[in-house]
Amino acid sequence: MSKTLSAINAAKKQSAYTMIEILVVLLIVGLISSIVAPSLFKYLNAFQRKDDINALALQLSQLPLEARLKGADIVLASTSELDPKGISAKFEPQLIVRKNGFCEASEVSVITDGAEKKYKVTPPFCELTATGI
Repeated sequence: MSKTLSAINAAKKQSAYTMIEILVVLLIVGLISSIVAPSLFKYLNAFQRKDDINALALQLSQLPLEARLKGADIVLASTSELDPKGISAKFEPQLIVRKNGFCEASEVSVITDGAEKKYKVTPPFCELTATGI
């Protein structure tokens, strides 16, 4: 019987992790997360910027219908009139959407997180397309 108890006690001692093993595992997890985390945050920021641009494109595509419903021209110099989230942009020349729903050509400089990118607003439906710049 005492032989069995000593075997159980020996098995209990061998099944536990030492403090050194736990610290090594935590160190490895910390190193991996320090390598992965920056690229993950960069990916998430790029995804957010793309989502903001898509929201702007959707708002621009709805302008011809809005102009027809109002029966008046819509003139935009910047996106402050559209209230986009997370971005600011300027139209050069001003974006004009005629009351018949026709959108005149323009170029928009979009600034998100300090980076500027240019897009073309193409007629007749105010579609947003990336330029080669």
